Amino acid sequence: MTADEIQAIFFAECEESLEAAEQGLAACRDGTQDSDTVNAVFRAVHSIKGGAGAFGYIALQGFTHTFETLLSDVRDGTVPITEPLIDLMLGGLDTLSDHVTAARDGGEPPEDAALQAEMTAAMAANAGAAPAAPVAAPAPAPTPDPAPVAETEQAGTTDSSGDDFDFDFDLDA
Repeated sequence: MTADEIQAIFFAECEESLEAAEQGLAACRDGTQDSDTVNAVFRAVHSIKGGAGAFGYIALQGFTHTFETLLSDVRDGTVPITEPLIDLMLGGLDTLSDHVTAARDGGEPPEDAALQAEMTAAMAANAGAAPAAPVAAPAPAPTPDPAPVAETEQAGTTDSSGDDFDFDFDLDA
Protein backbone atom coordinates (compact mmCIF):
# COMPACT_ATOMS: atom_id res chain seq x y z
CA MET A 1 0.00 0.00 0.00
CA THR A 2 1.35 3.42 -0.93
CA ALA A 3 1.42 6.53 1.23
CA ASP A 4 -1.21 8.10 -1.03
CA GLU A 5 -3.51 5.11 -0.50
CA ILE A 6 -3.03 5.30 3.25
CA GLN A 7 -3.84 9.01 3.21
CA ALA A 8 -6.95 8.33 1.13
CA ILE A 9 -8.07 5.85 3.80
CA PHE A 10 -7.35 8.44 6.50
CA PHE A 11 -9.49 11.06 4.76
CA ALA A 12 -12.33 8.56 4.23
CA GLU A 13 -12.17 7.75 7.95
CA CYS A 14 -12.18 11.48 8.72
CA GLU A 15 -15.49 11.81 6.87
CA GLU A 16 -16.93 8.87 8.83
CA SER A 17 -15.64 10.32 12.10
CA LEU A 18 -17.10 13.75 11.35
CA GLU A 19 -20.46 12.16 10.57
CA ALA A 20 -20.38 10.11 13.78
CA ALA A 21 -19.44 13.18 15.83
CA GLU A 22 -22.24 15.22 14.28
CA GLN A 23 -24.75 12.47 15.05
CA GLY A 24 -23.48 12.32 18.62
CA LEU A 25 -23.80 16.06 19.14
CA ALA A 26 -27.28 16.00 17.58
CA ALA A 27 -28.20 13.28 20.08
CA CYS A 28 -26.82 15.45 22.90
CA ARG A 29 -28.95 18.34 21.69
CA ASP A 30 -31.98 16.01 21.71
CA GLY A 31 -31.29 15.04 25.33
CA THR A 32 -29.15 11.90 24.97
CA GLN A 33 -26.14 13.06 26.93
CA ASP A 34 -24.94 9.71 28.24
CA SER A 35 -21.32 8.64 28.46
CA ASP A 36 -21.54 6.43 25.35
CA THR A 37 -22.65 9.37 23.21
CA VAL A 38 -20.02 11.75 24.57
CA ASN A 39 -17.32 9.06 24.25
CA ALA A 40 -18.28 8.47 20.61
CA VAL A 41 -17.82 12.17 19.81
CA PHE A 42 -14.52 12.21 21.72
CA ARG A 43 -13.22 9.13 19.89
CA ALA A 44 -14.14 10.59 16.50
CA VAL A 45 -12.16 13.78 17.13
CA HIS A 46 -9.33 11.82 18.76
CA SER A 47 -9.01 9.57 15.70
CA ILE A 48 -8.74 12.55 13.37
CA LYS A 49 -6.10 14.09 15.62
CA GLY A 50 -4.01 10.94 15.58
CA GLY A 51 -4.02 10.65 11.80
CA ALA A 52 -3.34 14.36 11.40
CA GLY A 53 -0.26 14.02 13.56
CA ALA A 54 0.92 10.93 11.71
CA PHE A 55 0.70 12.71 8.36
CA GLY A 56 2.09 16.03 9.60
CA TYR A 57 -1.05 18.14 9.20
CA ILE A 58 -0.03 20.55 11.94
CA ALA A 59 -2.99 22.96 11.73
CA LEU A 60 -5.49 20.08 11.70
CA GLN A 61 -3.72 18.41 14.60
CA GLY A 62 -3.59 21.64 16.61
CA PHE A 63 -7.28 22.36 16.20
CA THR A 64 -8.31 18.79 16.99
CA HIS A 65 -6.11 18.86 20.08
CA THR A 66 -8.04 21.83 21.48
CA PHE A 67 -11.37 20.25 20.50
CA GLU A 68 -10.36 16.90 22.00
CA THR A 69 -9.32 18.56 25.27
CA LEU A 70 -12.72 20.25 25.52
CA LEU A 71 -14.44 16.93 24.85
CA SER A 72 -12.27 15.26 27.48
CA ASP A 73 -13.43 17.83 30.03
CA VAL A 74 -17.04 17.22 28.97
CA ARG A 75 -16.51 13.48 29.25
CA ASP A 76 -14.97 13.84 32.71
CA GLY A 77 -17.85 16.05 33.86
CA THR A 78 -15.63 19.11 34.36
CA VAL A 79 -17.50 21.04 31.67
CA PRO A 80 -21.29 20.57 31.72
CA ILE A 81 -23.18 19.97 28.49
CA THR A 82 -25.32 23.00 27.77
CA GLU A 83 -27.08 24.25 24.65
CA PRO A 84 -24.42 26.95 24.05
CA LEU A 85 -21.67 24.35 24.45
CA ILE A 86 -23.36 22.05 21.94
CA ASP A 87 -23.58 24.99 19.51
CA LEU A 88 -19.89 25.69 20.09
CA MET A 89 -18.98 22.07 19.42
CA LEU A 90 -21.14 21.92 16.28
CA GLY A 91 -19.28 25.00 15.06
CA GLY A 92 -16.11 23.14 15.94
CA LEU A 93 -17.18 20.25 13.73
CA ASP A 94 -17.76 22.65 10.83
CA THR A 95 -14.27 24.07 11.27
CA LEU A 96 -12.83 20.59 11.70
CA SER A 97 -14.46 19.57 8.42
CA ASP A 98 -12.90 22.62 6.75
CA HIS A 99 -9.51 21.62 8.18
CA VAL A 100 -9.88 18.09 6.80
CA THR A 101 -10.84 19.45 3.38
CA ALA A 102 -7.86 21.83 3.37
CA ALA A 103 -5.47 19.03 4.35
CA ARG A 104 -6.89 16.66 1.74
CA ASP A 105 -6.89 19.24 -1.06
CA GLY A 106 -3.65 21.01 -0.11
CA GLY A 107 -5.49 24.26 0.61
CA GLU A 108 -5.12 26.87 3.30
CA PRO A 109 -6.42 25.78 6.69
CA PRO A 110 -9.39 27.76 8.00
CA GLU A 111 -8.98 30.56 10.50
CA ASP A 112 -9.74 28.95 13.84
CA ALA A 113 -8.11 31.17 16.47
CA ALA A 114 -11.38 32.70 17.68
CA LEU A 115 -13.08 29.30 17.91
CA GLN A 116 -10.12 27.78 19.75
CA ALA A 117 -10.24 30.73 22.15
CA GLU A 118 -13.95 30.07 22.77
CA MET A 119 -13.24 26.39 23.42
CA THR A 120 -10.42 27.26 25.78
CA ALA A 121 -12.64 29.78 27.56
CA ALA A 122 -15.34 27.12 28.01
CA MET A 123 -12.77 24.87 29.65
CA ALA A 124 -11.29 27.65 31.78
CA ALA A 125 -14.71 28.73 33.00
CA ASN A 126 -15.08 25.36 34.71
CA ALA A 127 -11.68 23.73 35.03
CA GLY A 128 -9.59 24.72 37.97
CA ALA A 129 -12.30 26.89 39.40
CA ALA A 130 -11.76 27.30 43.08
CA PRO A 131 -14.11 25.17 45.06
CA ALA A 132 -16.72 27.02 47.00
CA ALA A 133 -15.52 28.23 50.36
CA PRO A 134 -16.20 25.61 52.96
CA VAL A 135 -19.28 26.28 54.99
CA ALA A 136 -18.38 26.98 58.57
CA ALA A 137 -19.46 24.23 60.87
CA PRO A 138 -22.14 25.32 63.29
CA ALA A 139 -20.96 25.96 66.81
CA PRO A 140 -21.45 22.86 68.92
CA ALA A 141 -24.34 22.96 71.32
CA PRO A 142 -23.19 23.50 74.87
CA THR A 143 -22.87 20.24 76.73
CA PRO A 144 -23.89 19.98 80.33
CA ASP A 145 -21.17 19.44 82.87
CA PRO A 146 -20.70 15.74 83.59
CA ALA A 147 -22.23 14.44 86.76
CA PRO A 148 -19.74 14.15 89.61
CA VAL A 149 -18.20 10.71 90.02
CA ALA A 150 -18.50 9.12 93.43
CA GLU A 151 -15.16 8.65 95.11
CA THR A 152 -14.10 5.14 95.96
CA GLU A 153 -11.50 3.77 98.32
CA GLN A 154 -9.00 3.54 95.48
CA ALA A 155 -9.51 7.05 94.18
CA GLY A 156 -6.23 8.55 93.18
CA THR A 157 -4.52 5.21 92.63
CA THR A 158 -4.16 3.63 89.28
CA ASP A 159 -2.43 0.57 88.01
CA SER A 160 -0.79 1.30 84.69
CA SER A 161 1.35 -1.78 84.48
CA GLY A 162 -0.68 -3.13 81.58
CA ASP A 163 -1.27 -6.43 83.38
CA ASP A 164 -5.02 -6.09 82.97
CA PHE A 165 -4.83 -6.01 79.18
CA ASP A 166 -4.75 -9.07 76.96
CA PHE A 167 -2.47 -8.37 74.00
CA ASP A 168 -1.06 -10.90 71.58
CA PHE A 169 2.33 -9.23 71.59
CA ASP A 170 4.87 -8.07 74.14
CA LEU A 171 4.62 -4.35 74.82
CA ASP A 172 8.11 -4.24 76.33
CA ALA A 173 9.79 -5.48 73.15
